[in-house]
Parts: sequence; C-alpha cells; structure tokens
Amino acid sequence: MMPTEAYMEYKWRVVEACLERNPGAIVLEEPETFNLYCYAEGFRDAWQEYYSEPFADPALSPENRYRANKLFAHMWTVFIDEIGRRIKESHPEVEYLIASHSIAGYGSWDMTSSISDYTKSEYVDGIIAQVWSDAVNVPIAYAGDKVSRPFENAYFDYATFVGAQNGKLMYMLCDAASDNNYSWELRRELWHETLVAQLMQPEARRFQSIIWPDRSIGLAGQEYKTEQLQAYTMQQSIGESAATVYAGTQGIALGVSDTYSYHRVENGTSYELADSFYGLSLPLVERGIPLGAVSLDHLTSAADLEGVEVLLLTYDIMKPVSEQVNQAIADWVRAGGVALYLGGVDDWENVDGEWWTEQGTSAYGDLIDRLGLELTARPMNDMSDFSWSGPSG
Repeated sequence: MMPTEAYMEYKWRVVEACLERNPGAIVLEEPETFNLYCYAEGFRDAWQEYYSEPFADPALSPENRYRANKLFAHMWTVFIDEIGRRIKESHPEVEYLIASHSIAGYGSWDMTSSISDYTKSEYVDGIIAQVWSDAVNVPIAYAGDKVSRPFENAYFDYATFVGAQNGKLMYMLCDAASDNNYSWELRRELWHETLVAQLMQPEARRFQSIIWPDRSIGLAGQEYKTEQLQAYTMQQSIGESAATVYAGTQGIALGVSDTYSYHRVENGTSYELADSFYGLSLPLVERGIPLGAVSLDHLTSAADLEGVEVLLLTYDIMKPVSEQVNQAIADWVRAGGVALYLGGVDDWENVDGEWWTEQGTSAYGDLIDRLGLELTARPMNDMSDFSWSGPSG
C-alpha cells in the first residue's frame, strides 16, 4: 500500500460506502509500509515533489534510507489527515480510529509508521493498540541470548502506545490466536502473557476484545473458548475504572520517537537497531520496574514530563523532531529531573536538511549545549581525553 493521492481517492470511495451504513466508527487498518517498497513509481514521484530532487536509492546509504522512511511517514500522515477531514465534514458524529502496531514492533519488522503523528491529528479520535501473539514471540537479543520474551515485549509495546496517546481514545487489543501455525498450547500461553502485560498498564480502560472470532474462539478448544469469554467479560466490567500498578520503582521512562523507524540500513543490521532499542527497555521490565514510555515527538515543554523522575535517552537509533524537544528536556532537568543518556556517534548524524545539520551540530550535541555542559567523549575503546565539567554525583 503506497499512500499516494490516487490510493487515497480509492480508499475514500471505500470509506464513503461504509458511511452510507451509518457506522459508529471508521477504522483505518495499519497505515504502514514495508521499507523495500520504496522503488514504486508513485514513491519516486513523491520523492521528487517532497525533496525537490531526483529519487536517491535508499540501498546506497543510511542517509537515503532515513529520508525514504521519513517520506513514507509524511505520506501516511497526509493520507490520514485528508481521510479524517472528509469524514468529519460529512459525518462528524462518527469516530475515526487508527489501528496500528507499536513503533517498537514496526522497527523489528523493517516497516515504517508514524503513530505520534496520527495522535497529533485534529481528526483522529483514537487508536487501537494492536499487540499480536506472533509479534511478541519474535526472539529478542538480551544478555547474550536471543530468545522469545513475550511478556516483556508486550509490556513495552503497550507502554509505547500509552506514551503516544496524546489525549486520544485508546482501545487495547491482544490476540488469542496467531497468524502463524502455532499449537493451541503455545497460542494460549502467548495470549496469557500478552493479556497480563496489557492489564498492567493503568491506562487499559477500553478494549477491542474479540477479533476475528471465527479463528480465535471458533477454532479453539472448549476450555480455551470459555477462558477467552471470561476474560472479555472481565474487560468489559472494568471499563472506565481507575487503576494503579503496585510494582517496582515508579517514574522511570524511556524517550521514544517515531523517527526510530527512519533509522534503517540495507545490509541486514536493522535487527541490531531493534536489539539496541530493547536493550534499553527489557532489562528494567524483566526486573519488575514498570518502565513507561514518553513520546519525544509530543514534547513541547518541561510540563509534558510531569510524573517522570528518570528519563532514559538515546539519539543513536532515533532523533528529536525539533530543537524544542531538547529545550523541554533541558528545562525539565533544571527543574530536578534526571536524564540518563546512552549513545555515541551514529550513521544518521549528517542527514541533509534536518534541523541539527542546518545548525551545524548533532541532535546529541544540541542537547548537551542546552544543558549547559562541557563534555568531550571518545569512542568506547579510547577513553583518553575524556572530561566532565558538569555537576558531581
């Protein structure tokens, strides 16, 4: 699916046909693009229009790939806004929802999406936070092993949705079956872990409980059918009830940006970027710390970090969308917040046209300047000339 103007007009005809039946909501399913689809003619034309230059093959450099994925995200944002505008003009009473995987999940599958952009839209009423059994079963590297960690994986998937919610409605989904031909025993185990991860989010108050009942309930054994129906009844009963999680140390969050899906390469190391992402999050979740996620794309002031005491940051595999993000973090630190930055030099520091390259700096360097620090660092294997003149402790 390439979100060109022609595809948008086709999709609008489909939506119009649905609106004639007076639905309660219209859901756009998974606005996403596999990164390898960048060679389509429509995308080449969009590149020329957006960048005012001929198409540059993303396989040739990390910079080209970054710019391609940024364009994918832009095209989907325009697409969603335009469909939403038309829905609200003709049927303002109809909810407009976006069903999506998490930004963390998309990174593991070499796909591009832009969830924080969707939740900025004035036309979007809410999101469906989709966490699938197949996705949470993908092996993740941690502590020298690469194995499936479905609970930790699902927990942080949901946390990233909460971080990107931006005041919109949020319906949480977990999959009782799978797209893969797993045994029913494994499907049930993955569903258990995903459901528990979902309910450990205090914000879990609305649910899309039954999805594709012909496969999730219809094909399941009698005991599993009963268990699913009991869980769905429970979800409906808790509704808008307030919730609190009593677990670990509160107030620790990881900064997450949709630009994570722009940071891709063509030589097979994209999964290493996913390993880096999970390396910042899963060790804490595994130890019982209810790690939260903060959408860097929504930061406009220190007030947006209310409730966060420690913010984990890296700009190696994602970037702040503007200098305003760094200023908000710097103001928050001066007010008493603690930012723990991990990272160094990366392949995307010199992307043409980005705000930091236009200012002759890096995203990390701009943050250090706004914090008022004088910091000089060298590669990890060369600690000579390392100095620190910031506060002690």
